[in-house]
Amino acid sequence: MSRSRRWQCQLLVPAMLGAAAQAAPVAPGTFVTNDNPWQSGYPLLQLDATRPEHTTLELRASAANVFQIQQGHDETLELDGEVQRGIVRIRMPLTPALDMSFQAHYVRHDTGIWDSIIQDWHQFFQLPNGGRELRDKNRLFYRHTDASGTHEVSKVTPAWRYFEVEGGWSRGDREHPERFQFAVSWSPADNAALGAAEWAIHGGWTRGWSLSPELSAQAGAGMSVFAGGDDALEDRRHVLRFQGRAGLAWQPWTVLVLTGQLDTHTPLYDSRMDALGNLPLILSLGARVPLGRLTLETGFSEDLNPGASPDWSTWIAVRTSWD
Repeated sequence: MSRSRRWQCQLLVPAMLGAAAQAAPVAPGTFVTNDNPWQSGYPLLQLDATRPEHTTLELRASAANVFQIQQGHDETLELDGEVQRGIVRIRMPLTPALDMSFQAHYVRHDTGIWDSIIQDWHQFFQLPNGGRELRDKNRLFYRHTDASGTHEVSKVTPAWRYFEVEGGWSRGDREHPERFQFAVSWSPADNAALGAAEWAIHGGWTRGWSLSPELSAQAGAGMSVFAGGDDALEDRRHVLRFQGRAGLAWQPWTVLVLTGQLDTHTPLYDSRMDALGNLPLILSLGARVPLGRLTLETGFSEDLNPGASPDWSTWIAVRTSWD
C-alpha cells in the first residue's frame, strides 16, 4: 500500500445511494444519520462513494434536538422534541463491483436532554433561540392547527422503528470512484412515530475525487419515494423527496481523519408557512480515528438555516471489519 493511497480522504454528497471504489483505503466517509426529530420516520439514504473492502459492523449512537413555534394568519405549527437513536449497520462486498448492507434503528424520544446545551450554543453564536421559554410543559412532539383541525403527536414509544437493505454498484478507479445505490426501507406500521412510513424506495449516485495525497472529496444526489404510513400527518407528507450532499475529508496524520459536509433536502411536509419547507443547509463536522480494522468516530451537526431542523445533533460510533 503506497503512502499516497494511505493518506487519501473523501467528500460526501447524499446521492441517496452510493459511491464508487474509494480513493484511499481509509474508513468509509462520515455516516450522518439524518436523524433529527422530523426525519425520524423518514431517514434519508446515506450516500458514500466508498465500497466496503471487508465485511464491516458499525454501532452508532446519536441524539438530535429541535424546537420551533411559528404562526401564520390561519395556521400554527409547534415543533418540540429530542430523538435518541441507536443504529446497527452491516456492510459486505459481494464482488469487486457489488456490495450490500443492512441497518436497523432503535429510536427513543426523551425530554430535552440537550436543551441547556443548545441554548448556550445559540447564545454564544448569537443564533435565534426559537422561543424555547414558550414550550408546552407536556413536551409536545408536533402540533399543527389550521382550518381543518388540529393534528398532534405527543408521545412515541421506544422501539425498533427503521430497517433498510441496500445494494451498491461501483465503477472507476480508486482516485475517481463512482457508485450507484438502491435501497428499500421499512418501518413497522404500528409505530406512532412522527411521519412513520411503512415502505420507502431510495436511489442515488455519488462521485469521488482524489485532490491530493491527504485530501479527497465526494458529491452526489438522491431521491426517495415514500408510501404507506398511518400517522395523522400523512395527508401533508411529500411522497417524493430529493437530497444532496457535498463533503471533504482531510487526513493530516495516519491515525486522524477530519471530515466536513453540507447536506440539503426538499421539504418533508407541506405548510404554507414553510416551517418545515425551508431548505435546510446542515453543516456536519466530524473526526474519526482509524486503528487498523477498528475505527472510532464522533461529530456534530448544526443547521445553518435558522428555523429549520435540526437545531443541533451529535453522534458517536465504533466500526470494525473482518474478512
